[in-house]
Amino acid sequence: MAANRALRPSVASTSRGFAWKHPDNEHLIDPQFSKAEQEAYDKLSQEQKDLLAKERLRLIEFRRIQDADPKDWRNVLGSMTKEEFTKLPYGFVKKYGTYLLFQRRMMLESKVRENKEQYNGYYDQVKDIDRLLTDEEKKESIERTEASKKPDIVKIVDLVREEGDYYKRQPRVDPTKLSYNFEQFKRYSTTLASAIEKDNYQAKRFYKLVHYMRQNSENQKDPSVQKFIYDEGNDPFKIPIPAEFEKLEADVNYQEPREGFA
Repeated sequence: MAANRALRPSVASTSRGFAWKHPDNEHLIDPQFSKAEQEAYDKLSQEQKDLLAKERLRLIEFRRIQDADPKDWRNVLGSMTKEEFTKLPYGFVKKYGTYLLFQRRMMLESKVRENKEQYNGYYDQVKDIDRLLTDEEKKESIERTEASKKPDIVKIVDLVREEGDYYKRQPRVDPTKLSYNFEQFKRYSTTLASAIEKDNYQAKRFYKLVHYMRQNSENQKDPSVQKFIYDEGNDPFKIPIPAEFEKLEADVNYQEPREGFA
C-alpha cells in the first residue's frame, strides 16, 4: 500500500475562501457563495486583508515543507518497498490504512457531490455508461426514444402476406363429397345443416356490410364507416366479394329470422 499524494488536502481545497481570486477555479465553487465571500472580503480593512494573504502564504509554505519532509508518514509509506511494508505491525497498517481509505472515500464523495451540483445533471447522464457515444449513436438513440413514444398503428392490409389474401373467403365443405356410415348420417347431417345455415347468414351479413362501406366510404360522419374503415383500418375496396354475394343490397344492420342455431 503506497500513499497517494492526491489524498492530501491541496492548496485549492484548503483555500476555497480565495477561489474567486482564481478564474480557473470558478467552476469549483457555488456562484452565490463566491459572491457572498467577495462582499465579505471587500468589507475587511487593508490590515485584515494582508493578514489573510500572509496566512494563505504560510499555509502554502507549510504544505510545501510537509510534502518535502521525508519523515512525514505519507512520504514514508510512499517510499516503502513491498518487503518493508510486510514487516509493519498490524495495528499500524490497520490504523493508517483505514485513515487513508476513509480520506480517499470522503474526497471521492466530495468530488461526486460537486459534479452533481455544478454540472447541471451531467453526472446522472454518465454515471452508468460504459463508454461515451459518438454523435451518430446519440442521434440514433434520440430517434429510437422519439419513435418509442409514438403509438404503433397496425392495419389489417399490412398483415396480408400474399396478393389476394385480404379477407379471402375460405373454401366451404361440399356435403356431396362427404362419406360416413349410416349411424353417423343423422347426427352429422343435422350438424352440417345448422353450420351451413349459420355460415350463409354471417356471410350475407358481412358482404352487405362491405357493399355499404363501399358506397359510403367518404362519409366520415357515419359511425359505422368511422369504426370499420378508420378505426379498424379495413379497406372495403380490397375485400373480394364472391359471385353469389355480388348482387346483395347494401345494409349495415342486416338481420333475418333464423332457426336451428343460436
